[in-house]
Amino acid sequence: MFSKIIHTFVSRFASAGINFLILVLLSRVLGASVKGEVTLVVATVFGVSIVSGFLGGSALVFLVPRCLLLPLLFPAYVWAFLVGVASFVYFTFLPLINPSYTIHIVLLSFVLSIYTINQSLLLGKNAIKVTNLLQIVQICTTAIILILFIFVFKQKDLMAYVWALYVSFGLVCLWSCVLVSKYLKTEERIFFSSAITRRVVGLSFYNQWAYITQFMSLRLSFYWLEADFSLSQVGVYSNSVALAESVWLVSGSVSTVLFSQLANNIKETKNNLQMTIQSVQITFVSSLFLVVAMLLLPEGLYIWLFGNDFSGIKLPLYGLSVGVLVYACGLVLGHYFSGVGLQRVNALASSIGLVATLLCGWVLIPTHGQLGASLTASISFVVSSSVLAYIFMRREQILVNRFFDFDGLFRRFRANKP
Repeated sequence: MFSKIIHTFVSRFASAGINFLILVLLSRVLGASVKGEVTLVVATVFGVSIVSGFLGGSALVFLVPRCLLLPLLFPAYVWAFLVGVASFVYFTFLPLINPSYTIHIVLLSFVLSIYTINQSLLLGKNAIKVTNLLQIVQICTTAIILILFIFVFKQKDLMAYVWALYVSFGLVCLWSCVLVSKYLKTEERIFFSSAITRRVVGLSFYNQWAYITQFMSLRLSFYWLEADFSLSQVGVYSNSVALAESVWLVSGSVSTVLFSQLANNIKETKNNLQMTIQSVQITFVSSLFLVVAMLLLPEGLYIWLFGNDFSGIKLPLYGLSVGVLVYACGLVLGHYFSGVGLQRVNALASSIGLVATLLCGWVLIPTHGQLGASLTASISFVVSSSVLAYIFMRREQILVNRFFDFDGLFRRFRANKP
């Protein structure tokens, strides 16, 4: 498990590093206002792709070891297409952002949805190194194409980033389709099974509802800030969020491996409990270090990196810090519940977190702007993570002090030394 966590972390660290360079490039070249517009476009693309996951997403990871593959994939692909058509109609009549970007949002979200479905199948097959490689290829391709458009073709606007996403999403989507097709060669050509589809819907509903409510808790503030203030406020705050969410690099790596292990070894309850607690411990210690380091860096360094438009970027970081740290551990527990097939727990926790977002955002964002948005996010993170922790402890019949017993973790590390 530890070797897979390390491999996933290294891959995600490389991706995060390149992503950070893209963030710096977009900020310095486009400025805070256009960066805010980029943020809204990307958030909307990912929002649509989450809706597409109602017949796909991480529920497939749980079902891949247990079901035929074609009856899992075919309905998921069809649903992604239907969501794309529906989103085009919706954004045509009720646009969230500039209507000229509607077609790009729909096409990008469809390609991303197909790639995400394929990625879920590969994770279900425990092909973690392959999924890590695809992630690195995607972000590297985005960076290369973006640099070409900005410095070679002299296109210094939002569309430079949109074209880069077309190329990178398209590349990994096609590659993942080739990889998935290898698993389908030995299967019967059964494209649909009502029993399997009902099972997918039963699991995916809760899982995707959790993702949608999480997405709204994480990204609703962007649209709120744009409506109450300006795109430049969105640009500055989105960079603060990107910096804060880099703390989740560790939890994302740990959670991916834990999820795959649990989905393939659901009956090993004692070992699964130990793996989950140790995953939370690794996440907490690593994330605490990253949060402290992020807050100790002077604001002048951030302004030097992103440009003068981004003064005041550190204030939201203080507001986000506690919530980001707590939610890093919450993400691990969320993947535990997904891995053992209890997606409804994630749906409950994230729904309660969304209620906290709506209540706090309604009070704090219009009056305190970016600081209000960051405090709203932190409160939501703490609330949803607390619900997950409470249900986990009740289910496993453990006390909170079990999370702070690091002796077992240290023994595991020593045992894994060569």
